Amino acid sequence: MERQKVYCEIDFYKQFVNAYPKEPTPGEESIKKMKYWIDFNSFLFKSDIYFNINSSQYEALAADEIYFKTLWKKSANGECGVEFIVSEFPIIKDFDENIKDNKDFLEAVYLTCESIELCKEIENFYGIKVICIANFFDNENLFVDHAEPIELGDKSHTDWRFLGTFKHHCNTLAIVDNYILKDKSVIIENLIPILDYLLPQKLKIPFQISIFAVKELKHGPNLNFKSFHEFISDEIKRIRPELNFNLGIFQLRNEFHDRNLITNYIFIDSGGGFDLFKKKKAIHQTKVAGFYPSFVPNMKQGGIQLYFQVRKSLKKIHHNACQTEFLTTYWGDKENRLFE
Repeated sequence: MERQKVYCEIDFYKQFVNAYPKEPTPGEESIKKMKYWIDFNSFLFKSDIYFNINSSQYEALAADEIYFKTLWKKSANGECGVEFIVSEFPIIKDFDENIKDNKDFLEAVYLTCESIELCKEIENFYGIKVICIANFFDNENLFVDHAEPIELGDKSHTDWRFLGTFKHHCNTLAIVDNYILKDKSVIIENLIPILDYLLPQKLKIPFQISIFAVKELKHGPNLNFKSFHEFISDEIKRIRPELNFNLGIFQLRNEFHDRNLITNYIFIDSGGGFDLFKKKKAIHQTKVAGFYPSFVPNMKQGGIQLYFQVRKSLKKIHHNACQTEFLTTYWGDKENRLFE
């Protein structure tokens, strides 16, 4: 399984180590912070971490500090990665100069001592997760999986408005559902609202969208994906007039039975599909669940395995997609950082 890339300023890690709540008689808030700190430490212990110092400087720190030493040992055992890059380290305040559409940079998590305002600005510009030490304890949602129950009809939800719960900074998106493009009414009532609740208003880089669906319906027509691509592109321009985006539609051959949505940080599963609503009513009783695969606790291994399985399968389909004189299996833009 791929590990999350984390670019961590050494001063952030020093302050993180010292941030563990040490109240002799902890109260509810302190216990909450302790749990978050432990969860975050577990996240670091299974990630690939890049520091902005050299190995000799780190060894000197590890000689006196147990958490530095433990991280070093876990790296030696292959549980995580610890690398040292000084000149190549992506400095947050110079991020515009560092980025150059680097895939690794655009899927990474950043830990910095820069200001809250600068971190939010970079998150908004590039759709990436930047955590500064000043608001370190304000990110507990990263470790919480959320499940939204959907009742049949209009008893609980009439549209995808609840997806606002899953809203996060992102710069890529892939949605896989055999029937999400089965007709324009499904696109209008489902796909476009889903995009409207998840897409950023604008980025400094292209937002990349890939849709995976079947083209030939059972007992139905062969769908016009070229026409659908033009229609969906126009709708995205309508709801996000300032967003620079790439859109690709990829043909499935019933390889998938699950319905999933993936961004560069989150994984959402819809048991009843993403064609869930028709005329303001849910056509299935189901559950829509989402979590951050890189942050999820080890007890959620089943969800992590599904995430990597889906991503691996989509990557293969994406890689094999072609446009030739005799066969076309994708329409629009093929580029998506999720599958490079």
